[in-house]
Amino acid sequence: IVETVKETGKMFQVNEDYVFAGGFYQFHKLVEANIIGEPGYLIVPCSHSGPEEKEWFWSPEIGGGGSLLDLGSHAINVAWFLIGFDKKPVLVKAEKFTGITIKSRFRYIAGIFREINVEDDAHVLIKFENERNGSWTTALIEASWSGCEYECTMMFGSKGILKVKGAGEKAIIDHIDYLGSRKTIEVSQKLIFENTAICEISNMCKCIINGRKSFLNEKIGAEVMAIIDSAYYSEINGRKAVTLDEFKQFAVKLIEKYGEKASDEFIKMKVNHFASSK
Repeated sequence: IVETVKETGKMFQVNEDYVFAGGFYQFHKLVEANIIGEPGYLIVPCSHSGPEEKEWFWSPEIGGGGSLLDLGSHAINVAWFLIGFDKKPVLVKAEKFTGITIKSRFRYIAGIFREINVEDDAHVLIKFENERNGSWTTALIEASWSGCEYECTMMFGSKGILKVKGAGEKAIIDHIDYLGSRKTIEVSQKLIFENTAICEISNMCKCIINGRKSFLNEKIGAEVMAIIDSAYYSEINGRKAVTLDEFKQFAVKLIEKYGEKASDEFIKMKVNHFASSK
């Protein structure tokens, strides 16, 4: 994608509407205003009980993966947006106790009760660095088809905590300092339009009209995919921490060996890993 954009001069935007929700937008502004000091830790859950009615979600050959590839892309984009796209993702780790796994191995998928072979739960840690001053923020993302284990998105800073959760057409943001005082902010979930998808389309159209690169550009999209695949690579390698550079070196070797079939080989590695973990 990055090479194509560079070669053609075309414009690209990641298809991510979650960052256009009013709650996340206000959360982002509060973080930038340093209301909780220096961000240290962030939790972004993005989970539901599973898309059992859609068979293609459960096919590694079609989907490329399970809940991490589906919902993890949203959670990572949101986490990076809240921390700031000026920060750099450098280290990824499948979380020690859950990691990337299959919790409910037998499911009723599109009319038939059968065994699944893609993950239905993923907990992944990502380290984002500020290259200007060397500070970092760790994000824990949850991408699950087995339900949610966290109440809401929350960030812990040096001066306090921010939490945001949706409540119908509104979002509730709690700001809590470490002396126990709490302030609650209620905001509309809509920015300009009713629908977040319309907001992202509008953003892209305005970028084209003004000749301006989207903040959700091709480099962001490519790095999000690198984070996801680094997480799978971490899981396959005993949930060891993996730098993005290490994963990219592995990917280059895979391409050198398998060429256009490199992606298929990586999918086989994932399927074999989950099959061996029964």
